[in-house]
Amino acid sequence: MSTQQWRPGRRVIICGGGPGAVSAGLAFLSRGFDVRIYEKQPECKAIGGAVLLSTPVIRENMSRLTSRTAREISAPNSLSTVDKGWHREILRSSAFRQMLELVPKGVIHTGHVFDSYTEMDDGVQARFTNGQSIEGDVLVGADGCRSSVSRQAFGDPRLFHTGIRLYLAWCDQITDAPPNYGTLYHDWRPSMKKWSLGRIVCLGDAVHPVLPYTAYRIGMATEDGYHLARALDGIDLRRFPDVTTEFEIYEC
Repeated sequence: MSTQQWRPGRRVIICGGGPGAVSAGLAFLSRGFDVRIYEKQPECKAIGGAVLLSTPVIRENMSRLTSRTAREISAPNSLSTVDKGWHREILRSSAFRQMLELVPKGVIHTGHVFDSYTEMDDGVQARFTNGQSIEGDVLVGADGCRSSVSRQAFGDPRLFHTGIRLYLAWCDQITDAPPNYGTLYHDWRPSMKKWSLGRIVCLGDAVHPVLPYTAYRIGMATEDGYHLARALDGIDLRRFPDVTTEFEIYEC
């Protein structure tokens, strides 16, 4: 049983337990919302290799991170401010571990596989395969590129394998690369026109998946969560017209 508050008009249900879900949860908590995060795995594991964090992402997380992690991702001799124009590389495991340590007890609920949702006049109910359910004001799908929330809201995402393989190794510079190297585009996935439907909204790979080797999935999802929470800041989530209006602002 969670000891966290669950007040009508402030209730945010988040499905997913990765960095996107957790960073979104932290963004909502910092704005006074009540948050429940539901992850299908037995635990949220802080694993993963190197990722890139852009200036907006670092600025958003700087005030939350401990000095050790802040030192790892910030510019030399600059732990409290971030200017612009650069990226920093950090291990996904390190960044995610710090996020998890900031989440209050009772917010994350593991072992909950999302089954379906039902919208009601004054909220939304999320159901899980273990028979449990919860009612809230909005439901955030942050459950990855195979998002069950996104699939129910928007249908089959029509994912396909690109055939790309990535091998990491040192090599000499390729001096005879063709002039048009890197300009070939093929089989672009059609972009989703909407990221929200009613009281349902998605972020990160659930609506705009990217190839994992880009090393920026965590950054994009973190930015999504920040802008979503900022859009809904101060809104009574029971007021459906206000919610949908702010969802549209978030999508812009």
